[in-house]
Amino acid sequence: MKIIQFSDLHLLEYPLNGEDKHRYERLSVALKHAGRHHPDAVRLVLTGDLSDDPQSYSWLNQQLEESGFEYRLLLGNHDDRTDFHNIFLNYKPDVSGFIQASEIVEGTGLIYLDTVVDGEIYGSLDRGRMVWLDDQLEQFQLDDMQVIVFMHHNPVPVGIPEFSDDGWGLRDGCVFRALLARYRSTIAQIVFGHIHTSFSGTVSGVSVTSCPSTTIPSETAIGGSQHNSLKSDQTLYNVIQTHRNEIVVFTEGCPADCTADCKDELSRH
Repeated sequence: MKIIQFSDLHLLEYPLNGEDKHRYERLSVALKHAGRHHPDAVRLVLTGDLSDDPQSYSWLNQQLEESGFEYRLLLGNHDDRTDFHNIFLNYKPDVSGFIQASEIVEGTGLIYLDTVVDGEIYGSLDRGRMVWLDDQLEQFQLDDMQVIVFMHHNPVPVGIPEFSDDGWGLRDGCVFRALLARYRSTIAQIVFGHIHTSFSGTVSGVSVTSCPSTTIPSETAIGGSQHNSLKSDQTLYNVIQTHRNEIVVFTEGCPADCTADCKDELSRH
């Protein structure tokens, strides 16, 4: 099974101009590259921070519908719930107003978490969301099924000061990691976004991997500040590939320059 992960698009105000156009072009490049090289992907998962401006949701919706991929969307701290719901009508909030879901694809459980605290940069899983996650993991464990968890915020400190547990990371990190320890034999992988750069490690015995920002990726050394990071000259996204009980996650890079067909497509919208 193959899953494509995009993250942190941060699309700006529509119509296109200047820096706004740069981000739209990079997303178009990524969609075309993924469609050309990974047409067998069963899901395209976007792990939050889709938009910095509500007008861009309509354009994103159209691009995803035309991509040919079956996609799943997570919210990030830059997203607006109301504006998102006005465009992506199939995403119904739960009783607490969160966008969370789980499904089974080719024998693997996929969990999509909502870690957003409205109006804040940091993330959280309050008691209601933690109970929901516990219930999902317990059922997958009873079914003897491996699980991949998708989320926006980093579930573990990543060596960048801003993204610590008491900074912009997951504020309930200790409680979340204790929950993961109970299901370490069930959770095959946690994948997230938020930090705009690549990271891999383990938390509570569970493998975790980040996806670079697809439109404004950063090259950040561990221990350095994201604000001082260099910007990559490539458009980046992750590919998650499973085979039996094995999972491989790798980052695809394609030139950030927009090809002629991308520019033609942008001019039509």
